[in-house]
Amino acid sequence: MSKISIIVPVYNKSEFIKSCLESILAQTHKDFELIVINDGSTDNSGEIIEALAAIDDRLIVISQINAGVSAARNAGLEIASGDFIGFVDADDFIEKDMYALLLKNIYKQNADISICGVTRILPNTAEVLTGITKFEVYNQDQALTKFFGGKILLSSYEKLFRKDLFNDLRYRTSISLYEDALYNFKALMRAKKIVFDSSLKYKYVIRDNSESMSSFGPKYLDITFVSKEILNLTKVHLKNHLEEAKSFDFNTNMFVLNLIILNNDKIQYNLITSNLKKYNTFYKKARGIKNRYRKGYALFLISPKLYALVLKTYAFLIKSEHNQRKSK
Repeated sequence: MSKISIIVPVYNKSEFIKSCLESILAQTHKDFELIVINDGSTDNSGEIIEALAAIDDRLIVISQINAGVSAARNAGLEIASGDFIGFVDADDFIEKDMYALLLKNIYKQNADISICGVTRILPNTAEVLTGITKFEVYNQDQALTKFFGGKILLSSYEKLFRKDLFNDLRYRTSISLYEDALYNFKALMRAKKIVFDSSLKYKYVIRDNSESMSSFGPKYLDITFVSKEILNLTKVHLKNHLEEAKSFDFNTNMFVLNLIILNNDKIQYNLITSNLKKYNTFYKKARGIKNRYRKGYALFLISPKLYALVLKTYAFLIKSEHNQRKSK
């Protein structure tokens, strides 16, 4: 039986951490270590973790001063002794056979990364988050195309990684958003075979119904820094994927531009519009450009003010519709 190291960073998740950890401890695959990093929690998360560790010696606790999710994951990676690495977020939970499935598929297909389907759970509904609906096996080129196209999620939590290929791979601690995207891209650069099973084994829980159009802050620029680094890595190592990487970078900058406009953040506006200028011709015909961004940028080039008005009107209508549904 192969040992898995499952890493869970925790910061002030006392309301959810018990159910998360219990879902992991109940796995049908029993040979694992559960490394829980208490990242400076100020609530009673630590006490809950320690209580579970007292009754199951597979649970290993690391306590540290708050340093962020990337540093917490890295702390777990430093002591991980398993043959495979998995990650779970502290406010989510998993089906009891998730790791059995992921591991079975790794061995059956001789893969380096195994991926399962994800259900996003909202306060009043649930939806399939994964963009692939069947069992598939990819080589590196195919997997990178799926990554750039949004079919493989940017997250780490629904994946199992073969440790010996990624021993020295760590999360960038200077990044607070999109840190998973960079880690997963670098992992895909090393992987020769990736297996995807659409079985919905990971439960990603949205607790406050907040989505991507929440309040903008400087940390959101991390998203564009990550997409730029992915583009630069592609230019050097994966030139056959350059058009896809450029489209990924364009889509990312358009996403951030929308956040900036909706939150009237004039400070970062010039930076993002400068990033987009290099795509003034590219965006028209490039594969991988999201249609809403292609049309949106065409309007933006004609009139930034008109684009902002259309975007804000659309966002207002969507919010109004959501509030009406919520009140019923």
